[in-house]
This record gives sequence, structure tokens and C-alpha cells, in this order.
Amino acid sequence: MFQLQLTTSMREIGHIKMETELKFMLLRHWTLFDSIQNSPYMVAKLNLSKEPGQMELLKFLTHIAVPLDEAKQQFAFMNPSVKRKFKEKVMSAAADFGLNDIMMASFSRQFDSKT
Repeated sequence: MFQLQLTTSMREIGHIKMETELKFMLLRHWTLFDSIQNSPYMVAKLNLSKEPGQMELLKFLTHIAVPLDEAKQQFAFMNPSVKRKFKEKVMSAAADFGLNDIMMASFSRQFDSKT
């Protein structure tokens, strides 16, 4: 894993961390449902612009055990038991839905607790 340390005036203010995450748009800020609906990757793979694709999305959510009401609320406030195994369930269901490249490299800024 790659980390870049950030410092200012001889004081560390955090670091940038590389991690792999799902190709869902703005998942940390939106609902899971909206994130999938606005992901170019998911739109193309599940053909979400047409009704059969919308049914495939509902099957996908059922397959990963995420109730529709959970998927339509802010991701940050979803049931912790659903979120805990979410990534693992998506990875196990990916092949069944043709989502072979569902992971991507991403970077996030991590703040140290000292500041």
C-alpha cells in the first residue's frame, strides 16, 4: 500500500492513502442506489438505461442482501450490519452479474489524530 506523508511547518497533518474501492459514484456521499444508478461502469454493465437493467439492479441488490429501503438511504447511515459485509458480498456476486472489473484504485486523505 502506498502512503504519501503531508507536512507543513515541520508538523505532520496527515497522509494520502491508496486503496481499492468499488466503481460506484460518490458512495460516501450519496445513497447506494443513486451511486449505482450514476456509475458509468454499472450503467453499462447492467444496462440500467432500460427497464430490464433496472430489474437486474434489483436482483443484484437482493443477491448482496441489501434491502431496497437500505439502498435508498444515505450510505453513511445504512444499517451497520449491512455495511459491514457489503464489499465482500459485492465481490462474491460480481462474477454472477458480469462485473469483472468492479474494483478500482482510489486515494483518500487520512488525518492523524495528533492534529
